[in-house]
Amino acid sequence: MKVDPFSDGNSLWHRMDPRVKLLGTFLFALITSTGPSVGGDLFAFGWALLALLVARLRRRPVIIRLLAVNGVGLLFWCVLPFTVQGDPLGHIWGCSISRQGLLKAASISLKANAIALITIAWLCTSPLMDLIHGLARLKIHSKLVQIFFFSIRYVSVMRNEYVRMNRGLQMRCFRPGTNLHTYRTLAYLVGMLFVRSHDRSRRIYQAMLLRGFSGRFFVMDRFRMRRSDYVASAVIAICLVSEGALHWAKTMF
Repeated sequence: MKVDPFSDGNSLWHRMDPRVKLLGTFLFALITSTGPSVGGDLFAFGWALLALLVARLRRRPVIIRLLAVNGVGLLFWCVLPFTVQGDPLGHIWGCSISRQGLLKAASISLKANAIALITIAWLCTSPLMDLIHGLARLKIHSKLVQIFFFSIRYVSVMRNEYVRMNRGLQMRCFRPGTNLHTYRTLAYLVGMLFVRSHDRSRRIYQAMLLRGFSGRFFVMDRFRMRRSDYVASAVIAICLVSEGALHWAKTMF
């Protein structure tokens, strides 16, 4: 199972240093998520959409991921316009729709889509091993880097284990339904998956100890900042400062 389907490409973002993309994504998500202005959210969404176009990715996988994000965001559109106090714009089934509630729902949707798009355009265009390497070079705590590494490394192994167990159920003529037998069987399936994951992790750890593992990974330095990385960093910094200015211009003056 390929867990980084967008990493194959030759766009500007594909060639960028992963450390720059990690820092840029973190700062973009921080500024976008905390910004109070809808105008700043629109700017962030436009910038993220432009970054996605530069990445030249396949549309279908991107749309599928955005549908998952907006499926959750749809709940805010169903709740906030009716619960946030403000200027009424109309009524549905006796419930008042406020302008402030609509703006709040729009702001949340813009923030979520902007962060999702920038994550796809920047982080997903690098192989996961390069991102882990970049985290280590950014002096992120080694325990967090190792957790990220093992999660990525063995997610496909656990998926294959689940597929094998599920295939065994199908060979025994199991057909899921809305009954107690189905719930009990699925609970056994999840429980056995945890048990086998634990057993496999112990075997992996013992194998690593036999190979001299002492709790630390030694990372070879492969990344070099090029002129294009410095130019891209300057452009990203200008866009982040512009977004921050749009967000807090009204609160400062």
